[in-house]
Amino acid sequence: MVHACWLSLSRHFQHLTLDGFVIMPNHLHGILWLGSDTGRGKAFGKKISDDSSSSSPNALPLQPCGTQSGSIGAMIQTFKSTSTRRLNQLRGTTGKTVWQRNYYDRIIRDETSLQQIRQYIHNNPLSWQQDQLHPDRPFQ
Repeated sequence: MVHACWLSLSRHFQHLTLDGFVIMPNHLHGILWLGSDTGRGKAFGKKISDDSSSSSPNALPLQPCGTQSGSIGAMIQTFKSTSTRRLNQLRGTTGKTVWQRNYYDRIIRDETSLQQIRQYIHNNPLSWQQDQLHPDRPFQ
């Protein structure tokens, strides 16, 4: 189920190409290639003032808050919400949390780093035994 949801991301986001990934019992590692510069996972808008009649010259109008459409944040949010909903339907556990609240991202800047990260992803299942012994340790 999670595998299918991950693969479906590239159908929902045209500028996205998936690279190496691995689904572990308690996390996922994956490489996303973005075909445009819109992939930053920033939220947009700040709720500065909801009083449009304010006489302050520095008051900004209320802007929408949330995840920017097409951003990495939107991609991860789509993946997590879709896979959570499907898993909960399958298990009959409506509303149960599946994923941690946030995610960790890194920009891959060169071919050497790309190859190292692909190797890390490929080898990650081999370290699962060690991960089980130290569940509080953040992944590397």
